[in-house]
Amino acid sequence: MSHAFRYYFILGLVALSTSLAAVAGWRFARASAPVSGPIVLFTLDGISADQLSLYGHRGVSTPALDALAADGVVFERAYAHGPLTLPSHVSLLSGRFPFETDVRDDVGHIVPESVPLVSSMLADRGYATAGVVSSFALRENTGLARGFTVFDDTGRGQLGGSDPRANPSAQRVAPHASDSEKRVERCLSAVGTTRAFVFLQVSANVAGVRHMDADPFAPIDPEDAEVAHADQLIGRLVAYLKKQQLYEHATVIVTAAHGEGAGSHGQYGADLSAFDRVVHVPLVIKQAGNVAGSDGAGRRVSQLAQHVDIVPTILDFAKAPLPAGLAGRSLRPLLDGRELNGQLAYAESLFPALHYGLAPVQMVTDGRYQLVKGATSALFDLNVELQNRTDLSDWQTEVVTRLTKALDEWTSDTELPTVTRASTLSLDERDAWLGLGSLGPLSVAGDPRHPVKPSAMTSDSEDVKPDVVLVEGFAAAMREVANRRWATAIERLRA
Repeated sequence: MSHAFRYYFILGLVALSTSLAAVAGWRFARASAPVSGPIVLFTLDGISADQLSLYGHRGVSTPALDALAADGVVFERAYAHGPLTLPSHVSLLSGRFPFETDVRDDVGHIVPESVPLVSSMLADRGYATAGVVSSFALRENTGLARGFTVFDDTGRGQLGGSDPRANPSAQRVAPHASDSEKRVERCLSAVGTTRAFVFLQVSANVAGVRHMDADPFAPIDPEDAEVAHADQLIGRLVAYLKKQQLYEHATVIVTAAHGEGAGSHGQYGADLSAFDRVVHVPLVIKQAGNVAGSDGAGRRVSQLAQHVDIVPTILDFAKAPLPAGLAGRSLRPLLDGRELNGQLAYAESLFPALHYGLAPVQMVTDGRYQLVKGATSALFDLNVELQNRTDLSDWQTEVVTRLTKALDEWTSDTELPTVTRASTLSLDERDAWLGLGSLGPLSVAGDPRHPVKPSAMTSDSEDVKPDVVLVEGFAAAMREVANRRWATAIERLRA
């Protein structure tokens, strides 16, 4: 072999080795780099998992959500941490339980400075951050806007004008919530970077008050109409991302803040309980790079997930460090087809205690059994269809003991507050909350315009149904008060 040949042979080997190393390095960097597209978190108020075709409902089609699920992963057992909009979103955006954030009611609560939100965590990593909300419960002065470069809550009360007292929902609801989605498009266009975190919240239903005037979905069941409207918004957002060539590289997370009672256990409003119909929520996660047919797309996960898992998952996507104190864990292993150790999910409703003097409600589930603890405890088998579930606590005593012990250990260092913070509200805020049906006799006591004796509304009953009638009857009366329909309000209060 000549010297010239050896020289060129060695030179070729070096060039080939360098090229192979570069390709390997590029592949590693691509696999380990943060997501290159936006991270979009889309939440709905008042839609339960079992209202969607993805979870077996046959009342309405949801083509946009179904298509997103085909590109992503559906979590069959995902749980919110309560039936109230603000506490649920604070847990969702902080990765901490309500008893850790001290935000345990919609009324008068503010996110403490000591509770970091994912918006701040991502802003510290160079992400542009934008939030667009529809609910009065999530307005800027709750502290939820912290960390967002842009936070848009200006559409509150749109249906009735700028004064929330003129509007019993005090927020954008379907079908008018499409304005929220358009605001998200404008935010994404304005930030000028694909390295963005966008949070969009829309309200599908508020306290059983539905706004279906001039609504193309009005002929169908109101619950199904709300789902259809929500699906339209998801479809518009996905269409915008595709038009901007962002969808393939985007991470899209769709969930609900909570569901609605809809007659489950005799209850129609959500605030009073933590039953499965209220806290079992949809969760669909589409990862960057995933489209239908790609590896991992279209998978369904039966393992338990909960809202506190969302922040660790988002930070995992962004390759950001996890701060100390997070209650959840990243769902990336489940998204990638791997397993995680089992966990329990927690939820609570302090609304009956803070506003009516009734027993607080706590829930814990292992994914098979659900223990609901209020004035008494009840155990339900989640493998049984909702309409056929009965209390099993007298027969499954070992399960009750196990879940009660887990609940007590979980919350042993916390106290259940017993005093409402409604006294901190301005008169306008109190009127807005009245319109939402979110104040009870304990929280309107002391307001000279609405003199109600708190003792007249409390109940010692261990049966949930009389309490439901009492709470929902009073809330309906307060909505009449907020709308200055005095005769109807007096009639409801007398009843």
